[in-house]
Amino acid sequence: MNDTMIDILLIEDNTDDARLTSAYLSKAVNTRYKIDHCDMLSKGLEHLAEGDADVILLDLNLSDSMGLRTFEQVVAAMPDIPIIVLTGHADNELAAQAVRKGAQDYLVKGQFEAGQLHLSIRYAIERNKMILEMRKAEEIIRQYSRSLERMLFISREATIATDLTSLYQTFDSASKEILNLDFSTFMLLSEDKKMLTIQHCLGFPETLIGNFSPVEGQGLSTFVVKNKKPETVPDFFSETRFEVPALVMQRNIRSAIAVPMMMEDEVHGVLIGHTLNRREFTQQDINIYQLIANQAAVAVRNIHDVIHSRRTDGEYLLFEDCPIQKVISTGERYISRDEIFIRKDGNVFPVSMISAPLVEEGKIVASITAFRDISERKMIEQEREKLIADLQKALAEIKTLQGILPICSYCKKIRDDKGAWTQMEAYISERTDALFSHGVCHDCAKKMYSEYYEEHR
Repeated sequence: MNDTMIDILLIEDNTDDARLTSAYLSKAVNTRYKIDHCDMLSKGLEHLAEGDADVILLDLNLSDSMGLRTFEQVVAAMPDIPIIVLTGHADNELAAQAVRKGAQDYLVKGQFEAGQLHLSIRYAIERNKMILEMRKAEEIIRQYSRSLERMLFISREATIATDLTSLYQTFDSASKEILNLDFSTFMLLSEDKKMLTIQHCLGFPETLIGNFSPVEGQGLSTFVVKNKKPETVPDFFSETRFEVPALVMQRNIRSAIAVPMMMEDEVHGVLIGHTLNRREFTQQDINIYQLIANQAAVAVRNIHDVIHSRRTDGEYLLFEDCPIQKVISTGERYISRDEIFIRKDGNVFPVSMISAPLVEEGKIVASITAFRDISERKMIEQEREKLIADLQKALAEIKTLQGILPICSYCKKIRDDKGAWTQMEAYISERTDALFSHGVCHDCAKKMYSEYYEEHR
């Protein structure tokens, strides 16, 4: 189908019904239809084998096929083309069965008009498009599910690996299997980040291990290290971004995919896979490969030394004392609201964490740990504690007067708890931190110094 034309295959053995349907379609205002008419199912199937259609209008009862079997044969031949069933008055139940089996709609002959037919075709195309997209999404989900299961296996194997060689083997084998590669290579960067060396490979000679180190600008691997992002090569024969190693051409390799082993923003190595046949790697392939590579980066660099080797008091936390490791050895869950992790720059940050054992066939093979950065929460707690301390200090310095104070109605002296009458100022000053500054109010000034008050008023 394109923007201006919809291809219709009309399979109808009644000439009058076929003419009427074609006439209805010719009345469409904003859409043009190209109609191919076949009066037998066999002819319709031959037409579908030779060409395509956007929609099939199908009469179930034909001269060479009757009932639901007609629909089933068309679906078997072209399962992705939407079908609208055209039925007579007595065939409503049969048409409904066809809809339950996948037909997009059914119309009763003699009871629909041009507008209804046009809408039915449009809706059938859109619904079918949505169904096909859903099928594609389901297949992607199934593929991801299989890949995730395999990646969980990788994670477990990496956890229990006792030496680096078996660790490299785990990641190479899994990559080769999941992505259906002909060659798989595990490469690590030197500590100074200047040399990339093969540590393990499948498909290439083992003599390359430890001995092959491409220089910058040579090969896809160095290109990936430089750019810090995944790259693919659909065809090495047309590659111009970097120098293609002679080994690749000697092996008749056509395509490749490579991803950096990333930990935070740092590249630690490269996973690179090659295929003999030309291949366009999908975004899904890249995403899966990158996940594997990131797991490899974490596995190669001991996770304890990288992020969890400090106690809250700043002292070094030994691996054997690490609570995450103890989860594996004891099988008991660990929950903490006060742990310290380490960033790439060496600065520490507080986390809350939970770690639980991962059990496989009755055996603890790893731990699963989730953590949350609680730096902001810690800062709020510290501010709250400081505020509380300041308030407590302020309260300790406050002296209060409470209860009923006996005071003289005339001279305003106050009787203390020993029965002595004391000037109000003296009584309050002795019992609080208040100080008095004396002055004269307007009423008293007028009363006591009337002449002076009136003169300087």
